[in-house]
Amino acid sequence: MRKIILFIHGWSESSDCFKHAHEFLHSCFDLSKYQINFADFITMDDSITFSDLVIAMQTAWKKHDLPLDGKHVDIITHSTGALVLRAWLKMYFPNGGSPIRHLIMFAPPNFGSHLAHLGGEFYSRLYKGFNRKHPFEVGQNLLNSLELGSNFLNELAEFDCFSDNTSFQVDDILTTVFIGSSGYNGLAAIANVQASDGVVPIASTSLSPQKLIINYDSNDEVYVDLKTSKSMIAYKIFPYLNHSTILSTSFSNLKFRSYFRKALTVTSTEYEDYCANLAKENKAYSRICKDLFLQQTIIKVKNQFNEPVPDYFLEFAADNCKNLSNMNSFHDDFLKNVHCNRHSPDIRVFTFDTDVLQPFYMNSRTKIDISLTAMPSLEKSNASAGYISHDVINSKALIMQVSKLRHIFKPFSTLLIDWTINRELKSNIFTFHEDHSHGISS
Repeated sequence: MRKIILFIHGWSESSDCFKHAHEFLHSCFDLSKYQINFADFITMDDSITFSDLVIAMQTAWKKHDLPLDGKHVDIITHSTGALVLRAWLKMYFPNGGSPIRHLIMFAPPNFGSHLAHLGGEFYSRLYKGFNRKHPFEVGQNLLNSLELGSNFLNELAEFDCFSDNTSFQVDDILTTVFIGSSGYNGLAAIANVQASDGVVPIASTSLSPQKLIINYDSNDEVYVDLKTSKSMIAYKIFPYLNHSTILSTSFSNLKFRSYFRKALTVTSTEYEDYCANLAKENKAYSRICKDLFLQQTIIKVKNQFNEPVPDYFLEFAADNCKNLSNMNSFHDDFLKNVHCNRHSPDIRVFTFDTDVLQPFYMNSRTKIDISLTAMPSLEKSNASAGYISHDVINSKALIMQVSKLRHIFKPFSTLLIDWTINRELKSNIFTFHEDHSHGISS
């Protein structure tokens, strides 16, 4: 059976975006041994969801007689195409064993895009929706799922990264992620954020997150458990490339071509060393590019009844901060940005500058206090039910030694935090009164 190479594009794109990658394949592979397939699908219809795309992909897969077993398929995705594929794997191959052998993800928003929540704005509807079959539509359901911190992305990550059945293993799918580290130029640069390729934050692309689970018992004793990802992903950051040029001008570079070819031919016996070597290259690059020190933390807060806590804020302080001014300075330097998910306000995405922690590593005994204040606050309001602040004043702050933080807040990575706090009630909410009467007087 001939090897199959399948291209899957992203949001607002078509298979034309792979023109340069396809030309390169012609120049360096004997395509008589391959079957090339291009996916084209609707993304700009507001009614379309990821589930719709997944079901439609499976229908098209069967219609074109693509294999459902063996390891005969290599797939190349760009941007949102990676999420379509991951959702397809989750639905149709929940125990692994898909027909895919090699997978290259170009600029995948595996943990979302900072632009997704802007996609429904009027200027985006004009820019992306004009003169299409669905005028002024932008694929709003897809953009909702692409928003930083969305439940869709968190559920995918839970399955792909922390499930025993993850497909992203050396004996299943050999996956490589390629991401550029430069934003757009010209007018398009207005959408750039620090440490992104113009569309996707670098920290959102890797599929090797960690998960920190925090909860308190009835006595407010804190339990902390750190889980590492079970997925194995090769990951490479390229200077000077953005979300578009990683699929175009990149292929005029001989070194980039060699990376692309290796990602399509790496064997299972080579894969662990391949991943490790790319990780070393990224680390060396990060030493000269301070933007790469930015890290993304996705926090979901709920109470002991598994109910979402939609209103809260975090504060950070180092124990060697001698006064309030220094404490605020550390907090402001460390925390660069916060995004509250529009549809699930209990989920917030924090961007941290891990470079700020570097001076503290000189003293391994230094501790960082992480305080959480949720609303309604029993201390700061007249509420009858709510939350006591988890801070230093109440001796409830999460206190972590810097030596541990080094392994939690890592550059160009994602950390998931599942934080459970106790909802407490004042005693006067509900009472019973005993009847002390001794009968009815005549």
